[in-house]
Amino acid sequence: MRELRVLDLSGTVIMDLPSLITHLHGLQTLLLNKCSELHKIPIPIFQLSSLEVLDLGHSNIMEGGIPNDICHLSSLEKLNLGGGHFSSIPDTINQLSRLKALNLSHCNNLEQIPELPSSLRLLDAHGSNCTSSRDLFLPLHSLVNGFSFYHKSAHEFENESGGESVNGSFCKNEQKYTHSCSLKCSLGIGDGFKPESIDFPLFESNCFCYKEDKDEDNGSVSGQTLVVCYSKEVIGERFRSDEWTKREIRARYEDFNNNSEKAFKVKECGVYVRMCSVCLQRDATLQRKRCFKDSDMNELPIIVNHLELDSLCFQSCKNLNSLPSSICDFKSLASLSCSGCSKLERFPEILQDMENLRKLYLDGTDIKELPSSIQRLRGLQGLFLRHCKNLVNLPESICNLTSLRTLVVTGSPNFNKLPDNFGTMQSLERLVVGYLGSTIFQLPSFQLSSLELLNLRGNHFSCIPDGINQLYKLKILDLSYCKMLQYIPQLPSGLVFLDGHHSTSLQNLFKCHKDQIQGLEVKSFFQMFVPESNGIPEWISHQKNGFKMTMELPCSWYENDDFLGFVLCSLYGPTFT
Repeated sequence: MRELRVLDLSGTVIMDLPSLITHLHGLQTLLLNKCSELHKIPIPIFQLSSLEVLDLGHSNIMEGGIPNDICHLSSLEKLNLGGGHFSSIPDTINQLSRLKALNLSHCNNLEQIPELPSSLRLLDAHGSNCTSSRDLFLPLHSLVNGFSFYHKSAHEFENESGGESVNGSFCKNEQKYTHSCSLKCSLGIGDGFKPESIDFPLFESNCFCYKEDKDEDNGSVSGQTLVVCYSKEVIGERFRSDEWTKREIRARYEDFNNNSEKAFKVKECGVYVRMCSVCLQRDATLQRKRCFKDSDMNELPIIVNHLELDSLCFQSCKNLNSLPSSICDFKSLASLSCSGCSKLERFPEILQDMENLRKLYLDGTDIKELPSSIQRLRGLQGLFLRHCKNLVNLPESICNLTSLRTLVVTGSPNFNKLPDNFGTMQSLERLVVGYLGSTIFQLPSFQLSSLELLNLRGNHFSCIPDGINQLYKLKILDLSYCKMLQYIPQLPSGLVFLDGHHSTSLQNLFKCHKDQIQGLEVKSFFQMFVPESNGIPEWISHQKNGFKMTMELPCSWYENDDFLGFVLCSLYGPTFT
């Protein structure tokens, strides 16, 4: 039976399949729908390397009935598990690299959908508990990010499959279910009132829940949702290059219909433009971008026209383990993001000056140290090193970055020191060095004449260098959660915000700084958050319980030369119910 291509065992009471079925090397379609005694997928099936269609719809597949070995069906394109009684699907389904259609409708016990193959074009999960509300999109987040939905237009599908939709092969075998329905969508991009239609995705189903009888309740089909996702690559294949300047996208949805001419109105519709949040927020002024967010690449791909590129994003490329030194050949590059590249252990040597790179994001990488050649990033303005668990220190050469304005190093438990000459960085405006974890971390002397924001939250030092009062431009100082901090010296007169809450060893902050608060040369206002144990200081002359108070001011109070301003104080505590 080497020539057997289709085996239909639908509606039988088989409980398993014999191992001899593995001899059907040419089998492409296996139909096992409505086999009421079939509680698990027979193991011999997983040796059918040519199998393209597997229909287990409305069989009694139970929890654990879908083994991890399903990944061995390397040729599988269509899988019907509709009506199953399982609560989970093995993660190995992601390895079905040719899978185009997956039916999970009416899987009432299904609690979670794992990451699905990027080849998938159709997912039907209507009538399943996990998709009974807008929570549908939560388990499908990874799918939506990688979806390559409908590479071909409706016309091309008709030419390929005789007018069937992607899931048509499931429907045609269910002879009893004749109540077909469809939902159509047209997508266009253009200008004005007539954007050119470029795609016509179509969903069809013969599911029993789309009832024909007009006297029956329509509730069984209410709340159905069609999600059509186009990846950037698919859009590039379908649109002409001269359409990139057009600014209007239009999606039109047509109603459900069936043989009985019962119509179901489209109640809501929407269009979401998927953008990399990193690129969108950080590089709003940059035009020539390449974003590889969430890619499974392990090395830098070949990039066409790299000399013209000004933004490159590898956010959450979790397999990326290295960057080549040739990255310095990207002469126009202004922003480079490797945030979330958890396997990236080393930043490459910079072999030549990079004048244009302004922002470098290395958050969440496995980097232990930066090369001394980092000083060749002459134009660098922002360096971000959040949650680099293995980062120990920064090279002394970083002090030669005369354009650096922002430095962020947080959540690095092994980080123990800033460079000895760090205080000489005259261009630095924002310094965030928090939650370092190391008990030996000490602050260097401050000579940062341009510093406006200093965030030292969550560190373990006991005191701050006296030279902090020489930071004449400092406006914001965050010392919260510094639980070993006991003493704060005289602060700069231009300070407008001080946060010291949960610094539990810090005592008498108000008393120490009463004179300073009264004499602040503040043009706008000053705010301070302090440990709750201090309470409201005695020198706050008007106090009362509750959340509001009123006091009368003297006549001409504002014209009085002795008037310097107001100090407002409140104590916050937990609410007990």
